[in-house]
Amino acid sequence: MRVWKLSGLAMALAVALCAQQAKIVRMPSPPESKIIRKIQPAYPADAADLRIQGVVKLSVTIGTDGRIEHMKVLSGHPLLTPAAMQAVRRWVFEPFGTDDQPVRVITEIDVPFLLDGLGRPSAPKL
Repeated sequence: MRVWKLSGLAMALAVALCAQQAKIVRMPSPPESKIIRKIQPAYPADAADLRIQGVVKLSVTIGTDGRIEHMKVLSGHPLLTPAAMQAVRRWVFEPFGTDDQPVRVITEIDVPFLLDGLGRPSAPKL
């Protein structure tokens, strides 16, 4: 009898959790109009000294609340990727979907790191 009660409780919990999961949508890149807060990454001093520049490409999952839930590096120089991840982790997006149908979004974000002619970090438009 006790086993049946526990299995019924587990089943009800599983159904409730499945109902709360939002649909996942994939898009190539998030629209600028959906970004509420965008943090510019700090250029790593070691990378600037070595004149390393380039683009860090990240795959991110944006939750139903508009915050980054998961992040994975797709490409980029190892000296640049920690700064890119630290900045993008703090980005905030306007939630995707509708009020009654929130969606999670999997997308890619490119974070450029550029130096000017004198080897100083220049502020690219993200």
